[in-house]
Amino acid sequence: MVRLTVICPAVTSVLMLISIILLLLSMTVYKKMTPITTVDVVALRHIDMSRNVPEISVDVNMSVMNPNGVAFKYTHSTVLLVYRGVVVGEALTEAGVISKAATKTANVMLASNLADRLQGESELIMIHSDMLAGTLPFNIQIKISGRLFSLLKIFKFHADAVSTSSCQFDINVCSKTVREKHCTNE
Repeated sequence: MVRLTVICPAVTSVLMLISIILLLLSMTVYKKMTPITTVDVVALRHIDMSRNVPEISVDVNMSVMNPNGVAFKYTHSTVLLVYRGVVVGEALTEAGVISKAATKTANVMLASNLADRLQGESELIMIHSDMLAGTLPFNIQIKISGRLFSLLKIFKFHADAVSTSSCQFDINVCSKTVREKHCTNE
């Protein structure tokens, strides 16, 4: 009996020491990777050219890849439609969770009445000259922020992660199509 009581605290101490070392290693060795947001498809849903300044609506199909070994829980994300530096449309995506090493897709519709958003005289001159040239340049900016959760479902690991993406594209006014899409991840 005496031997068991002496051995048990020693074994318990060794197991406790090993678990502390594993915890410290998992927190210091684990390197978080930023989730990658990509714009897969930009499609023109509608363009109304009957007014001086057009109304447009664009469908954006995007995907978010989580390369981490832990889940990525994101809050409402912002998708902006920008014309020559002016935000002309915005949409929010629903909050969600992307499991480890998985990809999630989302569809967003951005609608804009450019006349309501473009107020300055120089902005209106720019859009008229772009319409006469036959091409409207736009940019889509996506920002998804969230947290990485639970390492091995034992240790709670919380780290902030932000994924941003920018996609430039042109709308051909004559054919009413999207062309020359160029996207970058930041």
